[in-house]
Amino acid sequence: MSTFRDVSAVVCGRVPRLVQRLDRLSHTEPWSLLTEEERTNALPEVAGRACLLALGISASQDECALLLECAAHHGFIRRGQGLVESTLFDELAFVREAIWTDIQRRFGGESRITAEVILRIDMALTLASQASLRGYFREEFDERGLWPRVLAELEAVWAPPRIPGEKVRPRMNRPLRLVRSRPKYRMEGEQPLV
Repeated sequence: MSTFRDVSAVVCGRVPRLVQRLDRLSHTEPWSLLTEEERTNALPEVAGRACLLALGISASQDECALLLECAAHHGFIRRGQGLVESTLFDELAFVREAIWTDIQRRFGGESRITAEVILRIDMALTLASQASLRGYFREEFDERGLWPRVLAELEAVWAPPRIPGEKVRPRMNRPLRLVRSRPKYRMEGEQPLV
């Protein structure tokens, strides 16, 4: 049986190549009108960084900043290529589908571990899509002097997910229950209310 870390390592190693070979991008307009290099642009790197961040292989805030910068640059380039902004969401949907299909093929159907892996990747790709869209409109943000804080605000939203099996701080790992304390109710583990 594969562990979360085993599945994560395999998935992160395969994702950039998987994205590089996405057939849907080469057979679907508007991507089919682009050269092969233009077609994938930074998608393999965006997907690879999203996996590293989401699966805790490199879950530092620096990795989050690198993902956001890469995704924003991808969106900026897509606009320069003349693609409409909805293509950003379409191509990341293709990436999600390709990753999910690959995980199911390699590790089986609906296991708790594979569901956890794809959910985490989906969270990071959602963050990447937000950065891509902001990058698409970078010129407008620059004109208003807002660009320096745009990605910082996205980065502040990201909270690295806890890796299954890792210890959690003691206060967070036990469920909260209401307990009767005279004369008022309090949460178990809290100091009595006075």
